[in-house]
Amino acid sequence: MNKPTPPRQEPGRECGDCAMCCHLLSIDSIQVPADTRCPHQTATSCTIYADRPDECRDFECLWLQGHVPWNLKPMNVRAVLYGVTVNGDRGTEVPMIVVHQRPGAKLQARLKRWVLEQSDRIPVCVQNGGKFHVWLKGQQFGPWKDGQQFMLAKNERTGEWAVAPSNLIPTSQED
Repeated sequence: MNKPTPPRQEPGRECGDCAMCCHLLSIDSIQVPADTRCPHQTATSCTIYADRPDECRDFECLWLQGHVPWNLKPMNVRAVLYGVTVNGDRGTEVPMIVVHQRPGAKLQARLKRWVLEQSDRIPVCVQNGGKFHVWLKGQQFGPWKDGQQFMLAKNERTGEWAVAPSNLIPTSQED
């Protein structure tokens, strides 16, 4: 996956005491792996905030940007939602939403409803503890493990996106 979407913070939305991104996302420049709390994050603040890495300074989740409802603030749903661009078939770039959950967490009902709604218009990747599923048109594909590859392919006739290879079988929606 490529870089997250550029920040466009919506007025009135602030991180406050959330810090979910500091608990779930990798921070390569200071060697913090995904799903590991950043050692610089305390109960109330970031000890290196003034000198934090660019990847922290530049990151704004979809909630902060105003692209998701107020009730889906990361600290409330125990997940960070952000946008990326992935490589599709024939060299195309495909926008995708990533929902990075705490390892072992189940999708809360309100977040699952939002994922299903969004998957009608854009692929949604739900990442959880080194595994991920891709939701597309209400169907869940996967799971894959970190490092495994999948391809998003566009049907030239209909313009619809699909997960390839075509022999993937959708998993149940119970997960």
